[in-house]
Amino acid sequence: MKRKIMGVATACVFLGIVFSSGVWATALPPEVMSSLKEVKILEVTEDNVDVIWDLRPNQDPDRADIVDLRLDYRDISTELSLVLQEWVSSGKGVILYQSNVDRFFPEIEISTSSIGRDLVAKAIEGSHPVVTGVKEVEFGKRYYHPVTGELQSPHIPILETKRGEVVAIASCCGKGRVVILLNADDWRFAPWGGAEYDNQRFEINVQQWLAGAPVPRLSGRGVPGGPCYRLEDCLTPEMVKKIELLAVQKNMDICKLIREIFTEYLSKQIDL
Repeated sequence: MKRKIMGVATACVFLGIVFSSGVWATALPPEVMSSLKEVKILEVTEDNVDVIWDLRPNQDPDRADIVDLRLDYRDISTELSLVLQEWVSSGKGVILYQSNVDRFFPEIEISTSSIGRDLVAKAIEGSHPVVTGVKEVEFGKRYYHPVTGELQSPHIPILETKRGEVVAIASCCGKGRVVILLNADDWRFAPWGGAEYDNQRFEINVQQWLAGAPVPRLSGRGVPGGPCYRLEDCLTPEMVKKIELLAVQKNMDICKLIREIFTEYLSKQIDL
């Protein structure tokens, strides 16, 4: 899957393969990743906020599938907010953070005081397609503003703290789709990146759903109906080091090397 991010003049490709502390993990198997929709994401900041004008129906509304609204509510005018809401309502997607929730959904009650640190949020199982294959998402060592009131349709809680405080919501705006992340420091510490938890899978799910595409139905990292596995979950640290060293010696991709070893094991029942 390609993830095109467009800011002022930037773009990147998201492959869904993570390397962290010498250990690999994949959010989804390659054959699933390659079948996902190529999502065009427009990152809006205080430096390029006027780009929202280009999303008007008579301009270039299809330049993006999703707007990632990475700015404070004080940096976006009421007029631009209305243009963005109209664009989303037409069938597009937007990622909102705590600072801009009131602009879109004044009925959602959020704590005015930030709470907690070291937030690892739990997925509310079965609540919504964006938490398929997701158990825990790390927001990082930052404060957050939980929901204080009761959420009404179409607002659906998707992530919560261990104390049951809602910190992420999926919702709708007309024909469009919205995901709200309530970390107090807003866009600067959105839960993207990091291999220890299910951040990458959550990111993929959110992007596909917001773009109107099907969310992958695998419940784990490449294991239909099973849990998420990482290399260190299945092998001892010594074995991990040996595989990494062998990959360097053979000048091979680690994933390809592991498949080769596993295939040989199955065919010859060698002792690993």
